[in-house]
Amino acid sequence: MAMVEDEIRRATKLLATLVQIAGLSREELDRLLGQGRGYAGQVLSGRVELKYRHILAILEGVDVEPEIFFRVLYPEPDEPRQGAGGRVMERLLERLHLAGYPDRPTPPPEAPEAIDTAELERRIQTVIREVFGEREPPAGER
Repeated sequence: MAMVEDEIRRATKLLATLVQIAGLSREELDRLLGQGRGYAGQVLSGRVELKYRHILAILEGVDVEPEIFFRVLYPEPDEPRQGAGGRVMERLLERLHLAGYPDRPTPPPEAPEAIDTAELERRIQTVIREVFGEREPPAGER
């Protein structure tokens, strides 16, 4: 029975991820599904037993084909079923892209190399001097 519960948790988590990717709040999902307030929250939290009809309704609400959902949930035999979460998410994003969702967001630029506080202070003072038209003090006075 534990295996069944684990599979239901995985499916529910994937559904919640798809709702999040679609940018929908649970209240918006309730409206899309024509259900009362709290319905999506109950299904996605596990308070209501997840049924096939729930999965299909939510997938329709987020405009994801059931095939994409189930292929991510149950990868091909040559793909690892579980593994690094990044690989699962990468496959999900790839399949969503193929289904017409927009390209993946570009990764943020790499953080600049850290500089020590003395160097930062020197740079700030240089800029202040330039702004106020002052000359740089001789090397011995810094």
